[in-house]
Amino acid sequence: IPLDDLSILLKNGMRRAVKRREQIRNSASEFIDSISSGIAIGIEKGWQGTSEILAINNVASESFNVSLGELIGTPFEKFMLSLGITELDNTQVGQSFTISTANYGVREVEFRKGILFDYINLDRPNETSVKLVVYEFTDITEATRIKKSLIAARDRAISENKLRNEMIAKLSHELKTPLHGL
Repeated sequence: IPLDDLSILLKNGMRRAVKRREQIRNSASEFIDSISSGIAIGIEKGWQGTSEILAINNVASESFNVSLGELIGTPFEKFMLSLGITELDNTQVGQSFTISTANYGVREVEFRKGILFDYINLDRPNETSVKLVVYEFTDITEATRIKKSLIAARDRAISENKLRNEMIAKLSHELKTPLHGL
């Protein structure tokens, strides 16, 4: 193959590779944005787990009033501090937190963390550990409100039933006493 033809083939191959990479990035962004929970994708490096945010979806961006440009490369801990969560360890994952959002006020949010990819170099595990992590923020404010109102309604029904039973027992006693006399 002549050198000119080879360079044309290489250029076309590179263009196709770049175009394919953009298509994959766009489809991944569309998928993440279609999720109804707030999503932040981060990378944790090293044994200490220093993390930085790579991407967020539209729900997280709108809820927390941040843009992708503001967040890229930001340590996840700094992002959590901006939400008012001072310390988060693995025992708290799956628990709910009360946070203050810019657009929606004070909300009850459940936080979950999942690992998409985990790489450890066995020769040097302390230095070359890399994890691709998904942080999910699910707004449970409405569900929490409904749960509390259902519990209150149940408690009210139980106490009303108890009062009704006591009243029937007393009424029955008051009626039986004169009837026995007759």
